[in-house]
Amino acid sequence: MKTTTAVAIAVILAEAVLHADRLGNGLEFRTPTGWTVKSNQQAAVLTPPDGSNDEFYVVAMLPGVKDLQDPQLAAIVRGQYFPAEAQVRTAGVPQPFRAATGIGYIHRLDAVSQGVALRVLIYVAAMPGGGGVAGVMAIGRPPLVERREAIVAGVAASLSKQMMSNPAPSNQPSSNWEQRLSGHKLYQFSSYSSSYGSGGYNSQKTLLLRADGTYEFHRAGSVSVYVPGASGGSASQGGDQGRWRIVEQGSNSVLELMSAKGTTENITLTVNGTKTFLNGQRWLVGN
Repeated sequence: MKTTTAVAIAVILAEAVLHADRLGNGLEFRTPTGWTVKSNQQAAVLTPPDGSNDEFYVVAMLPGVKDLQDPQLAAIVRGQYFPAEAQVRTAGVPQPFRAATGIGYIHRLDAVSQGVALRVLIYVAAMPGGGGVAGVMAIGRPPLVERREAIVAGVAASLSKQMMSNPAPSNQPSSNWEQRLSGHKLYQFSSYSSSYGSGGYNSQKTLLLRADGTYEFHRAGSVSVYVPGASGGSASQGGDQGRWRIVEQGSNSVLELMSAKGTTENITLTVNGTKTFLNGQRWLVGN
């Protein structure tokens, strides 16, 4: 109860000094005034105006997390951001806080890495409509993380997710889209790095739409964190294949991907001049 009350007070105090930001995946949050934001489609690093390499703050969707009280979050953080010999342990049970989308939970962790004591805070909240789980993570020396806690709590309490509107409605018939995309490989790149050198993200996606109606999708990405005692990173990659076609749904043209795994994904296609958008996100059309 004490923790919940403290977070509620922090949110009230912080609301007056926050402004709205949105990632390309639709995740919205409010950034403290004076803090800088560097982001890509999937995540953002927030840097305080007087920040240093001894602290790191990130806002992102957390794929694979379904239980907001999952004790394995500590293991996930340890595996991604700390060397194998680091000691990372939970500091009490997850505590609830009032998020914009309902009840969220704060996970508090203590770590010792390369002889440096660190504090880790992970705020997690479920997004509406099956939109996944979003989180705010703070890693740094305990005095710094504690000093920012009220402000970071305000960011966490503001997490929400909206469906992205299309840049421009497409009136192209299916035949035009097939001519535009068939036999081409589509690319999407995104990356950023913290201005304080404390980490960054990069990702690449490719979607090959063959003329014979088959497709191949590949995704690769990495995240890195560099703060004293917690210098590390993680990489991931994945892929899929199956068959594709263009169908009409109301006034929209939709790219239908029928995976060999038995699932189907529908992607709304739009254009803005020569730019091509899939579900509101721009992709480059190559050869």
